[in-house]
Amino acid sequence: MPSQVFTFRAMNSTFEIRIDSKYEIPYDQLTILNSETERLEQIMSRFRESSELTFLNRNIHKWNSVSDVMSHVLNRTEEKWFEMKGTFDPRVLSDLVQLGYAGSKVPQAPSQDYLFEWNNLGQVKFSTPIDLGGIGKGYTADHLSNLIERQYKNDLFGYFINAGGDMVVNGTQEDGSPWNIGVEDPIHSENDLSMALRISGEKTAICTSSVWKNKWEHNNQSVHHLINPWSHQPYQGNIVSVIALGKTCVDAEVYAKCLFIQDEQKNIAIPFLPHISINNQKEIQYSTELTPKISWFYSGFSFSDR
Repeated sequence: MPSQVFTFRAMNSTFEIRIDSKYEIPYDQLTILNSETERLEQIMSRFRESSELTFLNRNIHKWNSVSDVMSHVLNRTEEKWFEMKGTFDPRVLSDLVQLGYAGSKVPQAPSQDYLFEWNNLGQVKFSTPIDLGGIGKGYTADHLSNLIERQYKNDLFGYFINAGGDMVVNGTQEDGSPWNIGVEDPIHSENDLSMALRISGEKTAICTSSVWKNKWEHNNQSVHHLINPWSHQPYQGNIVSVIALGKTCVDAEVYAKCLFIQDEQKNIAIPFLPHISINNQKEIQYSTELTPKISWFYSGFSFSDR
């Protein structure tokens, strides 16, 4: 009963995939997961000069044909924009660029009251450049999950995907035990984890978003990538980390980021997903639904459910 681990670098992150199956999977089959990740990054990355997204961002106000993947990602992006009442907004790219978080050079243009337009030929027209970083990695993790299930469905005990903080777990480990998921400690520098979860059974996506990792200096100030689309500034509240659980990584990834913005925009009501939030007062709040899954927590925090 082999347990195989496959790691590779992609999307400025380390991807780690573990598959627990009845039979050993040939290594060349596992490398397909790397190749597929590279293919999706070439489509969605705003940091690559030759990516499909960079082409679209440089050709705003024009009708452009898109790949099937880009069409699907853009539809999911628009769906999440509506669902999250604008709390998730890929048009914050211009704000990120002004803060010094630049990728491939693209023109600047004011946002309209829509994300993009479609015509009856399936072509898309951007009114302003967009960033798919808030959804692209989640989409990739979901895609790898679907590939594993299609290829090895009848032979799996379970599997684990960690796409740089966007995770998918399904089934169990080969010995039947649950997957152990650690939640990073963003407060205590001497400590690795703030709590741990035990998850098994049906597929679960777990995504983390934080303001303590992806930071840089701009005009002598520390800034981060979580932009409030109304203020056009990085989130300024007390939350430092959010972990959301959902059926897909796209759902969980977007929701985790939106909880930061909702903390500032108190009047914005967004759909509920089970989640954990950690603030700079050393407090951890978690959804009641997660209580049975918590196996350990660090005593340096105060805990409460809600």
